[in-house]
Formats: sequence, structure tokens, C-alpha cells
Amino acid sequence: LFWRIQCQMLKDRNEDDQLDEMIPDVVSFCDLLEQLLQALYNTQSIGSEDNESDEGTEEVYIFVIQQLLLIAKLLDTKHDLVGEQRLRRLLTEMVQEENTSEDLIEQAVYVLSSISANESDFARHCVSLIGDIKQPDEDEAVKEDSASEKNQLEWRAVRCLSITV
Repeated sequence: LFWRIQCQMLKDRNEDDQLDEMIPDVVSFCDLLEQLLQALYNTQSIGSEDNESDEGTEEVYIFVIQQLLLIAKLLDTKHDLVGEQRLRRLLTEMVQEENTSEDLIEQAVYVLSSISANESDFARHCVSLIGDIKQPDEDEAVKEDSASEKNQLEWRAVRCLSITV
């Protein structure tokens, strides 16, 4: 939280040199975000006996990831094509992940819009993303029974709506 506020303050004051010193390069930032996302997903998948503790840990991860996503909007991706592609891919995977909370989806889509070259680029990416979510993999379709298939279809519909709102 402190890091994000400090970065935002420097951005508001147009102190780009100091901001560049505070924020790592895009690839390193993606590494950090990816590690935290993996830790969040691991926390969600582990069903330990102390569910209240797990829930608190999950909330902390979500909060920290939200703060990082707010910082991600300040990243200079225009001069780092590799970093931009990596960030776009990471955010896309995040949106496609079933365990990602709706709050994080909203932030991820917002970051995707901020790193897109223009509205047309962002719209193309969203259409592609929605298409990927709506269309299950062929392997998934074979494995699922009717009850889980219905749940998957509902999840896909809700996720697509989350992206468009």
C-alpha cells in the first residue's frame, strides 16, 4: 500500500525519474505478480483444517495483488515490448483462471485497457479473451459430466460478463 501510494504521488507530481527508480522493469514486476498469484492459487487449492486462517491469508494475497495491479498501470510498457507482452499474457491468464476473484478480474481488465495501444486494440483483446473463455478446450469437454459442465458454462458466462462490464 505504501509503495503504491508513493508511486502514485510521484506520478502525480510528474517526477518520472524517481518513479522509474521505485518501480522495477516490467519483466521483474511480472515475476513478482506471478509469484503472488501462484501463492494465492495454492492457498485456494489447499483445503486445510484451519479454513479461517486460509481465508485471511487469501484476503491478504488478494489485497497485495490489487495494489500491484494499481502499480502496473504506472509501468512504462511503451518502451518495453517484451515486458508488455509478458504483462498482457499474465493478465490474460489471470482473467481466464477460474479461481481469480471478481475484484482482481476488474483490476486486471483495467490494466489491460491502460497498456493497450488504443481502444481498438483493447476491444480486439477483450473479444479474443471472451472467445477463449466461452469456448472450452476439447479435452475439457470430454472429461466433464453434465453437472460440472453446467457449472463450467455458468462460470464462463459470468466471467465473460465481468470482462465486458
